[in-house]
Formats: sequence, C-alpha cells, structure tokens
Amino acid sequence: MKKMQLITMLCLLLSGSVLAQQATPTVICSGGGVLKTSDGVSLSYTIGEPAFTLLSGSNASLSQGFEAPYIWTLLPLHLLNFGASLRGNEAVVKWRTTNEINVGYYAVQSSTDGQNFTQIGKVMATGGGDYSYTDTRNLSGTIYYRLQSVDKDGDVSYSKVVNLSFTVRSTQFTIYPNPTKDNITIEGSHIASVQIISNTGKVVSVHTLLDATNPSISVVSLPVTTYHLRIQTTDGKVNLIDFVKE
Repeated sequence: MKKMQLITMLCLLLSGSVLAQQATPTVICSGGGVLKTSDGVSLSYTIGEPAFTLLSGSNASLSQGFEAPYIWTLLPLHLLNFGASLRGNEAVVKWRTTNEINVGYYAVQSSTDGQNFTQIGKVMATGGGDYSYTDTRNLSGTIYYRLQSVDKDGDVSYSKVVNLSFTVRSTQFTIYPNPTKDNITIEGSHIASVQIISNTGKVVSVHTLLDATNPSISVVSLPVTTYHLRIQTTDGKVNLIDFVKE
C-alpha cells in the first residue's frame, strides 16, 4: 500500500505537462541507486522488488521499485591441461584449471585397460591453478590415468585419458652372453616384443616376437656401447635389462 501511495504522489508531482500515465513492468539493470525524471523528481531503489516505469508527456520517465533478483549462470570448470610423466618408476600426474567455481575436489583415477578406472588419490580444490598427484605404487606395464572433477553438489566431469609405460629391472629374465659381439639370447618365456634402446633413450631396433621362449637377437651391426633391452611379455608387463656391445 505504501508503494502505491508513493507512486500516486510522484504522479501528481509531474503536474500539468502529463498527457498520459502508464505503469509497465520492467527490469532495472543495476544494483541499486537513485533515478530522476526530466522534471527533477528522484527515487531511490534497491535489489529484489518488482519494477515499474511511469511515463508522463512525451519523454519524462520515472522508474520505481526496482531491480528483479539476479539469475547467476555458473560457467563450467575450464581444465587447461592434464598429463602424466614418469619420475623414476613413479607417475606424476599434473593438471591446471581456471574458472574453478563450485568444485569440491579432484579424484585421480587409474586403469590397466583404459576402460575400468578406480580412484587412487584425492586432491581438494583450491580455487584454480596448478595441481599434482604422485602415484608411488610399484607399477609395470601400461597404466592409464584420468581426472574426475567432483562439484560440491555432486556433479562430475572427466578429463581426457593419458597413459604411461612402466619398466622394472628384470628379475624374470637373464641374457647371455653379456658383454656380446654378435648375438644375445634372452632366457624366459611369453616374450611378445623386444626393443633395443641407446643410452640417450633412442629406440635402435624393435623385434616383434608374439609369444617367444628363449629368443636370440642379432646385435652385430650395433656400435660399441651400452644398451638397454626393453622386454614386454604377453601379459603387458615390461622388464629392462642392460647389456654391453663389444
């Protein structure tokens, strides 16, 4: 009732120049303030009330009541990057975010097949920036990683999937002769492939063996130096053995 009385009073102040009056719902796009007509009439307004516009004459206007409540649209979390790298036989998973609104925490997940993931770590959200998690488990073979973002209201989203190949110093295989001048023989079974890798990390040769037992590999053409044998078995496990070419 007080609002209607105020509108009536202000209409009277617009006096003889009034040709017509009209009350129209509208939205005032600001957080509060003072509105003035061309006749100098002013009115304070705040957030959260209905809004009306009173027109007088050809162009005089007065807005009363005031701005409707804001409707906020939350932009989604922006994952700038996500990746994993080896540090010895540990995996360091890193990611960077921005626009981190309503995020509760991040779940680091891993998988051995790239399909079925389990959570291995949890990192609380801090508002955006750089994050990391170190996987210190004793791993071998190919391990897949992804990031699950969990909002405070329970909604989840996922990153892309990345993978790393872990190697372990072999206790399963032995090689002979070592040092060697022409051939090396690997004692063991279920060998799927063998890579010869230089000390600089370059893959010198690749040998696909499927499911071999005690295979022999020629190294006669290799320069004299130390090399690494990367032996992968049919179950996906990877072993590493050093040898010297004379």
